[in-house]
Amino acid sequence: MEQHYSIGVFANRTGVTVRTLHYYDELGILTPHRTDSGRRYYDDSHFVTLQKIVTLKFLGYSLEQMKELLSQHNWDLRESLRFQKKVMEENLRQMERTIKALDHAIHLADHQEPIDAGIFVSIIQGLQFQDEHKEWLKGIYPREKVEEIFSIPTEKQQEFEKNSKRILLPY
Repeated sequence: MEQHYSIGVFANRTGVTVRTLHYYDELGILTPHRTDSGRRYYDDSHFVTLQKIVTLKFLGYSLEQMKELLSQHNWDLRESLRFQKKVMEENLRQMERTIKALDHAIHLADHQEPIDAGIFVSIIQGLQFQDEHKEWLKGIYPREKVEEIFSIPTEKQQEFEKNSKRILLPY
């Protein structure tokens, strides 16, 4: 026999506030049943829907995206999770590149007086266009060579740039 839960009981059992449940109802992403007098109540199926909402929220989906996904009858949670994992992995790679560029900029700032703004512009552009540059190089060089270029250790890159700066800068 299916149980029915008042909004307060449902909120307590799920750890979601009554206010949030009202908001989800307003948006149409978690719509409770209503009694003839208009009181909201939830059943066991709402636990599943709320779990999907919590998962999608954790994964960074907007409420509009959640509404769209939840309205699809053939929505595949596994496929959505796989897709979101790919997005997160790409975000992680981007963050790692950014951290590497910041480390690089810190190293340059530590070893250069005064700091040349052009170097930082170059780092920023390099960061922004790294993927495009890599693809462009793959059109010229074998893939293995391009991967080798992009896997040069940071210390060697910094040493190369220090030497290049000494050669290229007029002072």
